[in-house]
Amino acid sequence: DRDPDFAWARAELAKALLERGDFDAAEKESGRAEEQAERSGDRALLATARLRRSLVLQRRGESSGAEELARHAVGELRAGDDHTRLAEALAQLGQIAWERDDLDAAERLNRESLALARQSGDALGSARALRSLGVVADARWQLDRAIRLFREALDAIAGEEVPVLRATILNSLGISLHYAGRLDEAESAIRTALELNRGVANPAGEVANLVNLGDLALRRADWAGAIEALRPAVEIADRLGFPRGQGLAAIN
Repeated sequence: DRDPDFAWARAELAKALLERGDFDAAEKESGRAEEQAERSGDRALLATARLRRSLVLQRRGESSGAEELARHAVGELRAGDDHTRLAEALAQLGQIAWERDDLDAAERLNRESLALARQSGDALGSARALRSLGVVADARWQLDRAIRLFREALDAIAGEEVPVLRATILNSLGISLHYAGRLDEAESAIRTALELNRGVANPAGEVANLVNLGDLALRRADWAGAIEALRPAVEIADRLGFPRGQGLAAIN
């Protein structure tokens, strides 16, 4: 309020709004930060603002636009020495590669992200990269490796107050445990993730957890339990403008 041109505040506000599920406001704030960074020539800020907007587009299912912005961010950050932000950008690009089923690219990008995060002593960045590598392993049906990577990611943030990241990792762990036939462990992990996301009012994360609890109920032929989880997932995703989550919940 005191300095409307303080664009770094806008970039971080966009991140908070995104985690709260307010995609329109997040896109608006990241776009304003991007415009101010272009005027000022602040390359690190420009990369960060583009990365925030990339996340918004990814959540909306606009993967090509999300990838273009993430590639711009990586290019800007490679020219500097901020390894923490570069690790974050590479992990984002790796996530997009995984979504389009380019698993080799996803693994390569996340390995680079992990190396940079460890080099700079960034526990959160290490956890994000380990979780993403676990998702790639899961997609390759390397379930034991995926579970090990998710647990390693949780160990990396032991003692850290990062409920959204912890919930994201637990949700992914639950999926791999489900596929491995360890249904009780899977449900415990996903319900813990759901509790964390509800505790910080993260509705996008809540949708993912409910979809996976519904999927688990379907595996058990628990039709009433599946409907109980999936119906609110559809409603929340519809309210957020989160088509990917809404589609998965509606199909299930």
